[in-house]
Amino acid sequence: MDADLSHPTQEVPQILRKLKEFDVVIGTRYSSGGDVDPSWNLGRRLLSRLGNIGIRALVGVNVSDATSGFKGFRRSALENVDLNGFKATGFAFQAEVTMACQRAHLAIGEHPYMFRTRNAGYSKMSAGIIYEAVVLLLPLRFRR
Repeated sequence: MDADLSHPTQEVPQILRKLKEFDVVIGTRYSSGGDVDPSWNLGRRLLSRLGNIGIRALVGVNVSDATSGFKGFRRSALENVDLNGFKATGFAFQAEVTMACQRAHLAIGEHPYMFRTRNAGYSKMSAGIIYEAVVLLLPLRFRR
């Protein structure tokens, strides 16, 4: 989860409960019950939503929120994924991890939550991060 408190700590117990049923639980802004901070303007909402749709289509992950950094993993799930094989360093890392879990046939569940505006820090989104996502993630879709 993000350290800037944009992921609500009060949702952690629900994610931990869902880990009894799933190998991986992804906090999602984009399923029923999930949302983003109401203070977000239309541009930020569109960028977030369209970016997520694009990443899901590009990589082929079957989750509502491919770029979510709010995740829970069973230890056994992480033991079934090559943790040294990841290439992305930006937000594409989130989709890369999800794809690795999906390819390992892990049971992936989702948990809706409200994504809040960060309390500190700044966005790391840049043209380089977007470029990295396309260059690194597109080949993932076709790699076995």
